[in-house]
Amino acid sequence: MGTKGKAMKTKVSAAVIFILLISAAIAQAKYADLAGTWYSGSPSVLSSEIRQYLSDADVPEIQGEPVAFIVPHAGYRFSGPVAAYSYKAAARLNPATAVVVGFSHRRYFPGISVFDEESYTTPLGTIYSDRAITEKLISYDKRIRYYAPAFSGENSIEMQIPFIQTAFKDSKIVLVELGPQDHDNITLLANALYDTLKDEKDYVILASTDMSHYLTYDKANDKDSHTVDIIKKFDPELLYSESVKNNNELMCGCGAVVATMIASKKLGADKLSVLKYANSGDTYGDKNRVVGYLSAVLIKE
Repeated sequence: MGTKGKAMKTKVSAAVIFILLISAAIAQAKYADLAGTWYSGSPSVLSSEIRQYLSDADVPEIQGEPVAFIVPHAGYRFSGPVAAYSYKAAARLNPATAVVVGFSHRRYFPGISVFDEESYTTPLGTIYSDRAITEKLISYDKRIRYYAPAFSGENSIEMQIPFIQTAFKDSKIVLVELGPQDHDNITLLANALYDTLKDEKDYVILASTDMSHYLTYDKANDKDSHTVDIIKKFDPELLYSESVKNNNELMCGCGAVVATMIASKKLGADKLSVLKYANSGDTYGDKNRVVGYLSAVLIKE
C-alpha cells in the first residue's frame, strides 16, 4: 500500500473512531420525556414559570443545616407553586449534588434503580450525573443497579430536574428510583444512601412524593392534615406502618420519604419542618378531584 493509501486508511479509521465516540456519548445522554406535556417544552416559558414560582414562595429562615427535602412531582401548574418552597430553601445551600429519591409509577422491577448515564437533558439544557456517588450507590448491593426503563416517563424523577437546573447553580444529579416500596427495599435504600453520603459534604436529598389523590377538596385537606401530623413526628417507622394500615393511600411515594427519613436521621438530621402544603384545588382551581402536595425540610440542628 502506498503512502497515500496508508494516509487515507488512517483518516478513515480516525473518522470511524470519532463517530463511535460520538455515538457512545449520545447513548449515555437521557432526554426528557415529559417536556411539552407535564411542563412547557419552551426553554423561555419553562424558565420564566419556575422562576416565578420561586419568587412567589415565601420561605422562612431555616434554623439548622438542611439534609433533605420532601418535594411533589405533578405537572407544574398543579404542584410547582408548592415544590418551589423546598427548592427556594435548598437554593440557599447551592448544593454540588442533588440526590433525587423517587419511585416507579408505571413499571415493576425488583430492587432499586440508579440512573447510570452521563447526563440528562431538558429544555433548560443538560445536567450531568455525579459519577462518583452514582457508582458508589450501585456498588453497594447487587439489588441496586441501573434499569433504564425505570426512568422512561417517570414523573417522580423528571419533574425535579428543571427545578434543580433553575434553583441550583452547576449542581450535578444522582437519580434513585425504588421498585417495590416495601420495608426491605426501603431499608436497603436508606442504608445505601447513608453509607454513600456519610463522608460527603455538599449534597442535598430530595424525596419525591405527592399526597392524597383524587379526593374532594375538603376530604383531601382532612386526610393530608392527618398525614402531615404523622410526618412532623419524624418517625419513619410510624409513617410506614400508618401508610400500610391505610392501604398505602396516604401518599404515593411513602417509600421514598421513609427511606430519606431513615438515611437523614443517620446522617444527623433530628427535626422536620413543613414549609408548605396545598392541593391542586388551591393551585389550579378545580376542587372536585384534587391531589395534595407537600414541601418539607429535614434539618440537623
